[in-house]
Amino acid sequence: MDGVLRMIGQLMDNAIKYGDGTGMALIIDKREEGIFITVRNNGTPLPQSQKCPCSLMRDREL
Repeated sequence: MDGVLRMIGQLMDNAIKYGDGTGMALIIDKREEGIFITVRNNGTPLPQSQKCPCSLMRDREL
């Protein structure tokens, strides 16, 4: 559990650091297929070349 909390903290730190200063959102969504954690900000999105290629991490509309 400590690792998950550390990961969420790092995601939030990055969202604040790289956002445009207008806020961020942490969304935890429990579904049948698992738990989804989304951290969003209003900053410039990463270029596709810098996104994780892992199939478990993907952009999705909320």
